Amino acid sequence: MMRRSSYIALALLMISSLAPHAIAADNQPRKVVSGWIPYYSVKTVMPFIKKLPTLPTPAVNSPVTCEDNEYSAEDNALLNSSYLFTNKDLMKEVMPFWYTLKSPTVIRDDYSTANPSWPIANTICLMRKSGLKLIPTITDGTDKLVLSAYLAKPEVRTTIVKTIVDLVNKYSFDGIDLDFEGFAFVDGNTTWPKTAPNWVLFVKELSIALRAQQKLLSISAPYAFNPTEKQKGYYVYSWAEIASSIDRLRIMTYDYSVAKAGPIGPISWTEKTLQYAISIMPASKVFIGLPGYGRDWITGVTGTCPTTAPPGLKAGAKAATFRMNYAAAKAGVMALTRCVAMETVEHGIRINAVAPSLAMNPHLAKTSSSELIDNLASQEAYGRGAEPWEVANIILFLASDLSSYMTGEVISVSSQRA
Repeated sequence: MMRRSSYIALALLMISSLAPHAIAADNQPRKVVSGWIPYYSVKTVMPFIKKLPTLPTPAVNSPVTCEDNEYSAEDNALLNSSYLFTNKDLMKEVMPFWYTLKSPTVIRDDYSTANPSWPIANTICLMRKSGLKLIPTITDGTDKLVLSAYLAKPEVRTTIVKTIVDLVNKYSFDGIDLDFEGFAFVDGNTTWPKTAPNWVLFVKELSIALRAQQKLLSISAPYAFNPTEKQKGYYVYSWAEIASSIDRLRIMTYDYSVAKAGPIGPISWTEKTLQYAISIMPASKVFIGLPGYGRDWITGVTGTCPTTAPPGLKAGAKAATFRMNYAAAKAGVMALTRCVAMETVEHGIRINAVAPSLAMNPHLAKTSSSELIDNLASQEAYGRGAEPWEVANIILFLASDLSSYMTGEVISVSSQRA
């Protein structure tokens, strides 16, 4: 038997208004003004409507238009009843998670992958029709220490700045939001003293380029406290040094409790980081993130758990350990592997799947606590997780002629059963 406690919070971004000494215009309470939209959930906030087929084909590179007479009466009614339109008096801007930085010259388009049947131009013009500013978010899609190495080189910083500005201009966005979390959660805090000065230079250079185009620069970052205090938070983002160069600071005031049961974003913790932010920049620049999710925590375990229970079952573990949807999805992949294998065998195509238990990689640190990773590793016969190359070896075997008689199999890359 398990006892669980839950913490639920609201998902919105708000401008703070706590500055005791900011100028009056920067210190007034405001409505909720912005919200993050994942690239895959556009359908939940904006209907997929199409222009009338009788309209002439627009010229290449012509501005995207979104007039009422370009849509049917039914589609216009659908648009006017959508989430963004019915709440446009509460919101002023959105930050869709549409892009991922992969290299100095490559920003991956995540929107098109998730919404292949609806061009991004349609989404953009419909959002603009609702009166919203569009400040898309770019996340860091590089590996450990890669982005920090990029920022250490002036010529590479210049290239990244140009790549970002070109993207903003291509779609006439109102600005861009940077959500580069690798510094905080992957690189390790021993790298921060070296990374911070280069980060500041990059932000200032990007700000100059964007402001020359009358565009906004937003930075999303984990919490930070006054650097004179013992606990400084994620000081690598150098809020004070970049304050004059940015137009928005979106503080991730959530995930306070990850490894142990507790609140998602306690008020005292939120106020402390907020007070520091508004002591070094106008309150009008400061936004706080409020999570729209909760967690179930295992606060007690009684009786004897079956051998099939997930590893790490103990008081204090997150209930995410018990994801029925996760288990169902994995079972679905196994069944799909076998079914597709039977359907493609006549064409000489072999279908197999690889099921690793715990494969160590930099991205684990973004989603799992070190305590959980260590606990899972202890369940392995070798006392550690697999290295990526150890999993890759199995994939190479399945892709080679050495496995010519195998199809429809799910290979477990694990030492748990040793």
